[in-house]
Amino acid sequence: MNKIRLLGIFLLVLMIVIAVGVVYAHVVYQQGWVYWSQDDCVFGRSEISHGNYGKGYVRVDTQAYRGTSTPSGYYPCSTYMNRPPGFMAQKVVLYKWTGSQWAVCWETPWLYNPIETWWIMFDTHFMNVPCGSGYYANYGAHFEYNGGWHGGWIWSGAHYLPAQ
Repeated sequence: MNKIRLLGIFLLVLMIVIAVGVVYAHVVYQQGWVYWSQDDCVFGRSEISHGNYGKGYVRVDTQAYRGTSTPSGYYPCSTYMNRPPGFMAQKVVLYKWTGSQWAVCWETPWLYNPIETWWIMFDTHFMNVPCGSGYYANYGAHFEYNGGWHGGWIWSGAHYLPAQ
């Protein structure tokens, strides 16, 4: 009888863990290289989520890399590259699906790194879904300056956000 009871408790705990994982698995993102050269690369990530209490959350991450020479060869985009203040920029453009097209709902101004760094990140949790319930996507910009602005945009993918 104890083995059956133990098995029942184990299965109950497993179901709770799976259910909690499903409840909190409300993040949609895309990431990848938005610019790649031999010695100058930009990696970006654009994300959208339910955020706190299902009211909406967006995030963008931008990282700068350079190549590295070693005795065994040259490896492009393998080492973090610190950029001076103002040499990294990113932006969030939040789109909402209208039923026939994607329309801009909300956006940030261009955001720049205030200190020397190789990585910048912006995120915000909305107090309420900005344009009412519906499908949203984050179109994030990821750029760094190295003799010119290099980078690109990443679409997060769509995510349904309910109005609260």
